Amino acid sequence: MKIMYHTTPYSSWPRIRRRGLMPQALRVEVSRSTGLRAGIYLDTSVDEAYAWASQLALGDVPENLKGTFRKKFAVLRVEVPEEATYVDDPDVTDIGQEASAYITDQRIPPERISLVEVVEAEWG
Repeated sequence: MKIMYHTTPYSSWPRIRRRGLMPQALRVEVSRSTGLRAGIYLDTSVDEAYAWASQLALGDVPENLKGTFRKKFAVLRVEVPEEATYVDDPDVTDIGQEASAYITDQRIPPERISLVEVVEAEWG
């Protein structure tokens, strides 16, 4: 089993605790406009997950995604099942380098997920 990390709006955490992580691309209308691949986006290190949460919480997101995020995020620890398949996330993986983020299209059950921390934006 491989340990990875997932960043999600904190409002999704209660549902994830009950149902697990389900492959999706933010919201359907967002994925159509951005071309994001439906799936569960996973980071290989907790530091990468924190960086992503902080970036989103502070509103530092691509223009086409503004308004789709909230101010409070959950960083989750995910025990990826051995049988799970995943691919490199092309948006964060440089050619010729080992991937630091992956995408899987397989559900991850709730017993394999735990909350690491909640990251909140500090608005001036």
